[in-house]
Amino acid sequence: MSTFKKLLALTLALAMVLSVSAFAGYKADTYKDATSIDEDCEDAIELLYALDIMKGDNNGNFNPTATIKRAEIAKMIYVILNYGKDDKAVNYTGAKLFSDVVAGAWYEGYVNYCGATKLVQGRGNGTFGPNDPVTCAEAAKMLLTAIGYSAEARGYTGANWDKNVLSDATIIGLLKGYNYSTTTYAPRQWVAVMFQNALEDALTYGKMSAMPNNGLLTSQVGYDVMTFGEKYYDFKVITAVAMATEKTSLYTSKAKVEDIFADDDCILFEDGDDEQYQLEDTGLTAADLGQEYKIITIDGDVVSIRNTGTSVVDESLLRDLTAKTVTGTYNNKENNKYEFTVDEFTGKLESSPYYISLGNLGATKVNAESLTANALYAQA
Repeated sequence: MSTFKKLLALTLALAMVLSVSAFAGYKADTYKDATSIDEDCEDAIELLYALDIMKGDNNGNFNPTATIKRAEIAKMIYVILNYGKDDKAVNYTGAKLFSDVVAGAWYEGYVNYCGATKLVQGRGNGTFGPNDPVTCAEAAKMLLTAIGYSAEARGYTGANWDKNVLSDATIIGLLKGYNYSTTTYAPRQWVAVMFQNALEDALTYGKMSAMPNNGLLTSQVGYDVMTFGEKYYDFKVITAVAMATEKTSLYTSKAKVEDIFADDDCILFEDGDDEQYQLEDTGLTAADLGQEYKIITIDGDVVSIRNTGTSVVDESLLRDLTAKTVTGTYNNKENNKYEFTVDEFTGKLESSPYYISLGNLGATKVNAESLTANALYAQA
């Protein structure tokens, strides 16, 4: 499937309802300890699972409040920098770079890779500390280095290394929504949030050789700058508003949506630049029109669609619509008419589909055969 065009049909594998996301068919509440997962971390946990970056244990638990370990972050970084492929870093097993990295341990290849490439430093005494707990600053330092920041140039070593790390992490958005202490050991669920922020927002260079400014990632002539996720996953984040379904639309002109929907259960989104995205099987209905969604794609395929809580439709403009069939005659032939009421306005449909105009309420496309009592009429 190609990447986005002006109008692109995409298929979601899992039907969804409002405010529910789907990442490769896996959700945070699938974990046995889901009740312990902070709601603000669910998106990140689902995303990292879909990207094979971070998963639970063999017992089906995610262990959200457990402190993350250095070896775990080494694996997460390796998987990202290996373009989402997890081969256990087999080419780095047996390297014997650190005295405390046990041969045959699950983390051996990941840790040796990070050590060999200077992405993660050892403890300075020939050890790595694979099972050592990690603070927020330590996790951010490892991630910043993976993104492309120079530890030496940015002051990630020395007396004030942690302050410099947290400063850069804040500036580039790694700590956006990080609702936990930055001075204590970091729980797994909040590190997931940090990695999600890196994938979505942090900028890096397409080619990391001969970087200007020693890793201070700013736009430079001749250098291809992109998000961390885009570089390694063709990861794109789109914010768009649901503007039309196959039965109804927020557009005032019927030409805007006419002949767009070839299949049932489609919904049309539009972003602020008038790019349009047609998605199938989203589970959204006319009641969801006017709601803003964050749509995440990887390599052109949708992996998530989640309501942002923002709406372009005022609550006062959501109208209760009721309809009933009225049998009559027209040109001496029996003809079904559909009588509907919106607030105190009453009108009739004689065939289907129809665009109905309700005075200053605007126009919407209604399929008469599908009208049911108390259906929602949405109007921008």
